[in-house]
Amino acid sequence: EEKFKKEFLLKKNTLDLEKEKLHLAELEIVNTIHKFNDLRRGTLNALSLKNYESYLKKIKENKLKQEKIVENWKKKVEEAKEIFIEARKEKKILEKLKEKKYEIYKQDELKKEQKFIDELSNSMYNRRNFNG
Repeated sequence: EEKFKKEFLLKKNTLDLEKEKLHLAELEIVNTIHKFNDLRRGTLNALSLKNYESYLKKIKENKLKQEKIVENWKKKVEEAKEIFIEARKEKKILEKLKEKKYEIYKQDELKKEQKFIDELSNSMYNRRNFNG
């Protein structure tokens, strides 16, 4: 169970990091668009315009890649979570089985003790009645 818990938490942390990267990519796009709009209001030559458009295209592509990475990690986290939950259930089932087995063992021991006491009592009764 601990192994699966650690794996789940590790994947969850990785997902959180990838989500943060996605957020930063989104911010970069917004900031670039603002800068681009500010520059368009001023004097912007064709080369600068082309460079900004290329850069904007590139960071949008990077954002799309990051979205896919995040989705992939979401799936991995969900799978790890399900495995962890199953492992926890199995552990609880095993613990209950051990408890039941122990209870049965205690009951058997009590029966053996009672049988021994009964046999001892019978033996003592027979000695008194036949010897005396």
